[in-house]
This record gives sequence, C-alpha cells and structure tokens, in this order.
Amino acid sequence: GYHGAAYCFLSLINEDEQNAQTGWEITEKSMNKPGKRLLEHSAVVAGVALAYDMCYEAWGEAKQKQVTQWLQTETNKLLRGSSAKTGWNSNPWSNWHARARGAAGLAALAILDEPYLKNPEPYQAQKAARHIQRYLRTAIGDHGFGIEGDHYTTEPLILTVMPFLQAYRHVLG
Repeated sequence: GYHGAAYCFLSLINEDEQNAQTGWEITEKSMNKPGKRLLEHSAVVAGVALAYDMCYEAWGEAKQKQVTQWLQTETNKLLRGSSAKTGWNSNPWSNWHARARGAAGLAALAILDEPYLKNPEPYQAQKAARHIQRYLRTAIGDHGFGIEGDHYTTEPLILTVMPFLQAYRHVLG
C-alpha cells in the first residue's frame, strides 16, 4: 500500500500521469492481497488510503468507487478487530491494536463524505480516535515509555498512529 502511495506522491509533485497509473497498479495488487493477519493488513490499508487521497483526481470515478468501497470494508474489519485464534491481541495497549485502529482512522478519513459509500458510517474516524487515545494512555502513559518495548512502540506510531493523528487534525480539527 505504501509503495502505491509513493507513486501517487510522485504523480502529484511531478504532475506525471504515468506515476499515477503505476500507483494504481500497485494499489490494486495491494487490495487483492492485503495480508493474512490484521497486523500486516493494517499497513496495507493505511498505504491504500494515502494513495487514494493523493491520486483521487488522477484515477477517475470507477477507481474511486472501487477503492472507496474497499476502504469502507477494511475500516470496519480493522475497527472490529479479530480473535485470539488468529493471534489478534485485543488489549488496548497492544501494538496490534494501535496499528489496526490508526489504519482504520486513516481509511475512514480518506473516504469521509464520499458519494460511493454503502451505508455511510460518519463516526468511524472518531471511533478510531478513541481507540488511539486509549492506546496512548495505556501503552505509553505519561512517561513516554511503551509497555511493549521500544520497537513495538515506535512501529505503530510511525506506520499508522502519527499519520492518522495528523490527518485527523487536518480533516476534523
């Protein structure tokens, strides 16, 4: 997902349609093979949401509709979580929780108010924000040390949490 976003970014800054097309091809492959576990899946969803946002105009209505509906489905999955049978760690302080909910938030913001939504759920970004707030309170606390250690703290922050928080502030204030 993030590779598609990189090509979409290049498309924007260079005004290059070929990069938008390459971004689409990578994004489409990402949507077709998003990862077996929500841990890996979350990074794909976040990347697709960013690619969608940057290449929205270049992709046209059919692709916009396809990605909107995919992101809506994936947002619901990431907000719902999974079960211990699949290795899902549902604890609010879990890096899995942070990665999934940050990606869900990015996807929800990317498709906010889109005309192609089936049964729009306007409060998904706020649901994701509540999950992220809980993660920050329980996993990071007021001393800045992650309960699961440095790697498991920095990875979700870099991949999904910080991008979501920045986008949330920009989109919803």
